[in-house]
Amino acid sequence: VDKCGGVGEQSEQQLKLLRRCGLPTAFYSTRHCFNDHAHHTCCMLGPEARESTMLQYQTAATSTETVGRAAEHAFRHLAGESPGENDTIPWCTSMYSMVCSSMASRYNDGTHVLFINNPGDPGN
Repeated sequence: VDKCGGVGEQSEQQLKLLRRCGLPTAFYSTRHCFNDHAHHTCCMLGPEARESTMLQYQTAATSTETVGRAAEHAFRHLAGESPGENDTIPWCTSMYSMVCSSMASRYNDGTHVLFINNPGDPGN
């Protein structure tokens, strides 16, 4: 098994961005974050956004879960405990579909964009 639990090597840039966002490294569910062409928004999800079924995350070829559940699993993996009922917690979302901004407008629960990575800028 490689250092990422089967997800391949992670670049120093991806590791830096995952840490900056507050997401675990070497964790299967965050392998796509800051590592593809779309998922470069670090979004802080509030409690209502986490409960939403509006967004689904593909966990395997045949299964999905809500983005909120995936974010809670990542939080528990890193923090060793579940997030508080009213906490905002990090997740990476697509910068193209403006998912985080849409959820922030829909829910008045503290959901907000923490930062957006520019994948074409090596200085990020």
